[in-house]
Amino acid sequence: MTQITVTITARDGYRINEITGLPPGTNVLTDPKTRTYSFLMPEGNVNINATFVGIVASLSNITTDRGALSPTFSSNTRNYEIEVGGQHSNITFTFTAQFGSSIDVGNTHTMSLVEGENFLTVTVTSECGTFTETYTIKVILLETPEKSSFNIDPMLLFIIAGVIGGLGLVAMMIWRKQKRKLAKLKV
Repeated sequence: MTQITVTITARDGYRINEITGLPPGTNVLTDPKTRTYSFLMPEGNVNINATFVGIVASLSNITTDRGALSPTFSSNTRNYEIEVGGQHSNITFTFTAQFGSSIDVGNTHTMSLVEGENFLTVTVTSECGTFTETYTIKVILLETPEKSSFNIDPMLLFIIAGVIGGLGLVAMMIWRKQKRKLAKLKV
């Protein structure tokens, strides 16, 4: 009988959660640093299964329906800021988890905004439930531009009308005088 050593290695961000199908008492050697599990294959036909679980709490992307994050998204950056025009009353974020992580606010989150600084804290938990990471987004709602109204003092309006009216009267008198001169020349 030939003995065969089987090694199972988990991908980055994962670890082996469970190995099934091995006979009781099988010695499994584990190396947490390399995420490898080795054992001697038992005799006969054996069906061995390994399940994996994510060990990293991380997002692979954050998008928004208004503006752009600053700095640009990177899975290693935990703090972001975004400015939103004052005409908006809310903002929606979409989060994408990696390695099977879960997001406490869900994959999509809409938050109401008040003028000034608004904060959203997002906690991401690894699939295995052991690790967490927190992302903070500061949303700055800029001032709402005020609608301008044209207010004028009635006395000033009367003076302007008088000046314009006076100029109109002067222009009419000059025109009549020129009209008379033209009429005399035709005769």
